[in-house]
Amino acid sequence: MCSSDLVAVQLGANELTPEESESMAFGAVWSLNDFHFTLDYYNIEVTDRISQSAKRNLTAEDKAILKADGVPNVDSIQQVSYFTNDFDTTTEGVDFVANYTTSILSGDSTFSLAYNYNKTTVDDFTPAITGAGKVSRLENDLPNHRATLTWAQNWDDISMFTRVNYYGEYQGVHVDWIGTPDEPGTEINADAEVTVDVEVTYHASEEFKISLGAQNLFDEYPSRLDFKGQTGADNNSWGGKYYETSPFGFNGGFYYLKATYSF
Repeated sequence: MCSSDLVAVQLGANELTPEESESMAFGAVWSLNDFHFTLDYYNIEVTDRISQSAKRNLTAEDKAILKADGVPNVDSIQQVSYFTNDFDTTTEGVDFVANYTTSILSGDSTFSLAYNYNKTTVDDFTPAITGAGKVSRLENDLPNHRATLTWAQNWDDISMFTRVNYYGEYQGVHVDWIGTPDEPGTEINADAEVTVDVEVTYHASEEFKISLGAQNLFDEYPSRLDFKGQTGADNNSWGGKYYETSPFGFNGGFYYLKATYSF
């Protein structure tokens, strides 16, 4: 056993074991003329998930025991964290997809709606290892609701699509945030957001096509950092403006022109 293992064991660490999971899913499909629907439910339970413990200080007694075990440079060790099997989660959700095909504007059209509800719950954990803050991040960092509405249109030589993306509320977290979810009442819910993507493609031949498009067409940005008066807000030492948990990033719009040749 190496010296780093001895330090972790002294603080209560055990040998890692594989995570285990059980899952179930069921769904339904329904077609009616030009409409097509699918509905799926899933439930995934994961036990003995691996977590990194909170940083802990060695006591004088810990150091004395480690020195007796021959661990070198014990006095230079400031804080220690280790990996361990510590928490269990249940993730469940619903996926709904609806498609409608028709002909409009002298072309073939497809309208698609996709919706997902997803929720993770931490069923069991050790507060001294995983901590309420990590639990809050596992449960709340991702939005529970996500949806897209797409219109795809095809003509002889031109195709296009427009996609509207919806992201529900999520927990706003950033490295500059001094307050943490460990403290009740410090959680921050960032606003739901909507972005739009578009692309138009000219098919010059069967092999060559040119596309002009945009992701996040209207240059939307996520909610800005809100420290709620937390200590250290004025320092903003990492230069953050937006929560790192934003589900669509914080770089604004992306516009492109691309050519594709297939052979």
